[in-house]
Amino acid sequence: MLAALYILGSLVAAWLGGLALVPAGELQLPAVWFPAGMLFGIAVVDRTSRLPLWAAVSFIAMILSVTLRGVPVSLAIVLGAVVTATVCGGALAVRRRLHDRFNLGHFTDALTLIVGILGAAVAAAVLSVAVVGLSGARAVFLADAIGMLLAGPLVAGLITERRWWRDTLRSWRLLEVVIVFAGALLITDAVFGERVEPFLRVPAFILPFMLWPAFRFGPSGSALVIAVICTDAFQNLSSMRSEEHTSELQSH
Repeated sequence: MLAALYILGSLVAAWLGGLALVPAGELQLPAVWFPAGMLFGIAVVDRTSRLPLWAAVSFIAMILSVTLRGVPVSLAIVLGAVVTATVCGGALAVRRRLHDRFNLGHFTDALTLIVGILGAAVAAAVLSVAVVGLSGARAVFLADAIGMLLAGPLVAGLITERRWWRDTLRSWRLLEVVIVFAGALLITDAVFGERVEPFLRVPAFILPFMLWPAFRFGPSGSALVIAVICTDAFQNLSSMRSEEHTSELQSH
């Protein structure tokens, strides 16, 4: 069951990450590499021997994500291998540092996770230039780091707190979860999608929908709502940027 959910989630994550693009030299790369974050999160908490399976699924998802954006297949394979290797290395280092089971609600565990994520992102950026020859180290670092910071804690939290979520999905609290997440999505879309008047486009309006899960749904709930908000914001900002670029070309 976990394997099927992970495969499906990786494919969806690859598509979501490609909704926003960033330039890396002459290429356009996905702005957020969610499959890398999913791999980091599951590699930290899953202490079975299935890491090669998780790595293979994320590797394929990352290749699909970048090739669909026009990146040559050969370059996508090498870039995917570099990112997969650095993510696995960073996740194993975090897992070795944490002797007990990972708990996203513990400050030291969360801090160790963040340090490992940033280290893996730096390594991926350096190797993408040294090995792949990609002229966009900053784009690789940001896409990798943001993807891991958003999806890593989310996957790790959902796995470690899966009993709470299973009970929640079977209770009336599910209605509360739906209302909070729907509200967060609507407000984010209104603010960053410029669907309301300028004086109402205040990012602070999103804050209550970020604080509510922190008190009611725990660390994994916070990670989930932040991932939803950021994904929608990235997509809206990327769409506006594309529209501005198109209008500039038409004006010339």
